Amino acid sequence: MMVTSTLLFATGQTDDNRPHLFAIDKKTGKRLGAVPTPAMGQYGLMTYMHEGRQYVILPVNGGYTAMALS
Repeated sequence: MMVTSTLLFATGQTDDNRPHLFAIDKKTGKRLGAVPTPAMGQYGLMTYMHEGRQYVILPVNGGYTAMALS
C-alpha cells in the first residue's frame, strides 16, 4: 500500500482474478479507479513527480512496472 494526501493505493485482484492497482479515496473508502498490472504487486510501492507528472512504481515478481497518472 501507499498513501498520498488524498488517495490510498493498494494492489489486489478483481473478481476475475486479474491483478490490479486500486486507487481508493481516503475519506470515503470508495474505489476511484483500477488499473490492470502485469503481475501482483509486492511490498514497496513508490511515487514521484517528474516534469509536472506523477508516476507510480509497482514492484512485481522479477522487476518493476512504472505507470504515469494523468
